[in-house]
Amino acid sequence: MDVAAMSSALSAMQLQQQVQLSVVGKAMDFQEQNATALIETMSEIPVAQDPNRGQLFDMSV
Repeated sequence: MDVAAMSSALSAMQLQQQVQLSVVGKAMDFQEQNATALIETMSEIPVAQDPNRGQLFDMSV
C-alpha cells in the first residue's frame, strides 16, 4: 500500500470516528433532556398527605 492510500484510509477512519462521537454526543444530550423532563414531571405528581397511606392493603372477600 502506498503512502497516499494509507493517508486517505487514515483520514476516512478519523472522519468516521468523529461522526460516531458526534452521534453519541447528540444521543446523550437527547437522553439528558428526556431525563430532566421525566424528573420535572414526577415532581409535579401529587403526594399523599398521610405518609402511612398506601403502605398496607387490607382486603376481605
